[in-house]
Amino acid sequence: MEVDIRDVINRKTVNFSSFQETYRWQDETGSYTGDSRALSQADWNIINNRNSQPMRREDVLQELYRKLYPRVLNHVRRYVEW
Repeated sequence: MEVDIRDVINRKTVNFSSFQETYRWQDETGSYTGDSRALSQADWNIINNRNSQPMRREDVLQELYRKLYPRVLNHVRRYVEW
């Protein structure tokens, strides 16, 4: 996210900053044929996770904004008088 803080009177840039954030999402599914006693509870959890839905783009953006917002807000407050 890029933040460009400008003076409203002379239109000059007071500060320009770039903020980066990452969000990692992981989902595991699996299948198994064989003796069920060979599997751990963690293995069964992966096998039973078949109805998992991929994350929507909106959900990923919401997570990124949730992480970025406090940092950006603090940055803007340093340069802007309300």
